[in-house]
Amino acid sequence: MAKKQFRPSNSVQPALTDSKKLVNELTVRDARWMLLHEGQDRTVFELLLELVFLLATAGLVAYAIYKFNATPAHLLLPLIAQYAALNCGLPIWQMVYRLPPLNQFVRNALLNVVAWPIVIGIVTYIRSRQHEAPWNSQFQTDFQWAYHWVISHEMHWPMATAFLGILLSLSAKFRIFRDHGPPFCSVSMGCAMRILIMFLFAFFALPISFGNLDAVPFLRNNAAWFLWATLFAADLLAFYLMVDVRRRLKAHDQGN
Repeated sequence: MAKKQFRPSNSVQPALTDSKKLVNELTVRDARWMLLHEGQDRTVFELLLELVFLLATAGLVAYAIYKFNATPAHLLLPLIAQYAALNCGLPIWQMVYRLPPLNQFVRNALLNVVAWPIVIGIVTYIRSRQHEAPWNSQFQTDFQWAYHWVISHEMHWPMATAFLGILLSLSAKFRIFRDHGPPFCSVSMGCAMRILIMFLFAFFALPISFGNLDAVPFLRNNAAWFLWATLFAADLLAFYLMVDVRRRLKAHDQGN
């Protein structure tokens, strides 16, 4: 049996010439191009699943802050889990879809995965020299500290939901690339939204976060709550924008 060749569909290209404004300065052409790689072809179930994982991760992080005093540093753990899911998920879904143009992405992901234990080994070696301890002993000490640091603040659950959310969402990215061709967008506009809101957080919200709000039980850890709010707002706003533009495009197409 002949091997099936990768042949993306070009059915969306004629629609990309529409320069009519859809909302504010966003044209129909740009909206179609954005949604082509953000979720235009995703099913309602896939969108709902993404929303469920988004809310679950945010809820579990909020619980960790409120109940177990998670710090702003702990809030980086779900982001690290998402990055790990991206690198682990690319090779997994490539085995399912087998798209040759994505081989370079997969190789880069595998290199990142291989680099993790190497970096950990080097850092452990440096720390073992600093503490004049055997490498194995230093590794066990550092591992136990890191494990306790994560588990004692109940951050393993939001890390798990963040990891699964990205891992499952990659399937739609592969399918969209298979059907429509490049570019391949392994991350969503939520990443750009996070950068924007994190910028606002750093310059405006961060000074406020160290105010005298400790008397309010819900705001015991001010910096952690503000950071949680910015990350949650970024994800929620990105999801809302995607759904809203998708709805407007559908109404535009029906009107034509």
